[in-house]
Formats: sequence, C-alpha cells, structure tokens
Amino acid sequence: MSVDIEISPSLIARAHEFAELRARMKRILRDNDMEFDKFTVTERDSFDGFIAEASFTEFLKDNIGLREDEIARWGKDHPIDGKTLEKIIIYPAEKKFSSSELSMIRDHFYDKWDLLIRRVRIDVKTAATHLQPTGRWTYGVSKIQMEKGNKDFIVLNYLIYDKDPKANADATPIKCVLVGCLSIDYVIKNCPVVRKNKAAGHKYFIENYETKVSEYMDVSEMF
Repeated sequence: MSVDIEISPSLIARAHEFAELRARMKRILRDNDMEFDKFTVTERDSFDGFIAEASFTEFLKDNIGLREDEIARWGKDHPIDGKTLEKIIIYPAEKKFSSSELSMIRDHFYDKWDLLIRRVRIDVKTAATHLQPTGRWTYGVSKIQMEKGNKDFIVLNYLIYDKDPKANADATPIKCVLVGCLSIDYVIKNCPVVRKNKAAGHKYFIENYETKVSEYMDVSEMF
C-alpha cells in the first residue's frame, strides 16, 4: 500500500522522552538481573518504534475510522504507577525498587504485542533509512519472536531520515512510510528462513523470516 505520513516536531520530542524512559527502565532491569532480551535494544530503536506506532495509530483513526477507545496499547494496558514512574525518572539517584515495582516495570517493558484492535494482536515493525523503500526490498522478521505465538499480524514501517541514521547521530526523521501488513501464521511463517538480508546484503544476528516489501497488504485487511 505504501503511505507517507508526516512527522511533526512535537512527535519527535515525545519520542525522545519515551526513548530516555525506556533506557532507564532497561538499566533498572539489567541492574536487578531481570533483563531478558537477547540483544541490546538501542535508544534509537525505542525512538523509531515510538514514532512508527504513533504514526500508524493516527493513520488508523484518520483513514480506517477507528476510535481511540478501539485501540489498546500494551503500555497503557500494563501501566506504571506514578510513584514508581517518579523513581524511574530520577534513576540512578533512586535505586531502591520493591519486588512488585520491578515486576511492574518488567511487565510494562517486555510487551507481547504493540496494539490490540478488534481482537487482532499487532506487532509494529520499524526500519530506519535515508532511502525511499521499493518493492524489491526485503525485511527480516525474527523467527524466535514469531514462534512465541503472541501476535497475529506485523505492520511494517520505514522511518525516512534526512541522512543516513546509521552514520549520522544528528540525522532527523522526516516521514514515516507505512508499507502494510502480513499475517504471521499464514504468510510470514511460510517465508524463507535466512541469516542475511537478500536485498541489502547485511547479515542478521539470528534467523529471520525473509519478507518481501512488495507482498505487504493494505492494513485494512487485518480487520
């Protein structure tokens, strides 16, 4: 489908705040032996993910006609109370967290899905680039993640920067390209399993299902 979504300065500011909070939560989990993800999630990953998810939800409301109360978000469904949030914000000045607070942070941080809409569990995927994606591109989806059975569809977005974000720390995102969606059980799990991105040539740390950008469907197909 491929839809370009404008990124506002206010969304970029909110994404920076979100990424910083996620980084603090990750440090807290690591310091308390509760860090379970295999590979390090960078601040840029959290930043990009926030923009993609926010852009996608606004697209759903503006173009699919969904109401805000029809869109459930993992973070809101697994909230962190105000007192614990204050301690996270000033960490490491405040280092004492109760077991219940740590469990709350863990459950909030390690989401099983991003969005839940009309009983459809959605995982919003994001890739950062300074190039315009084409149908010849491929996107690798973690085989381990897909086999957990917590999600029904993935939605792919490319966050387009003004220059290569991998080489320039000051790169700024200018638009979000919503590519479309794929069913996990019926499409992704039938894709080839690879350790290298066929189109871009870079290697993956783990096995990925290789999806083709040209095969992503209109997101309305999920509902």
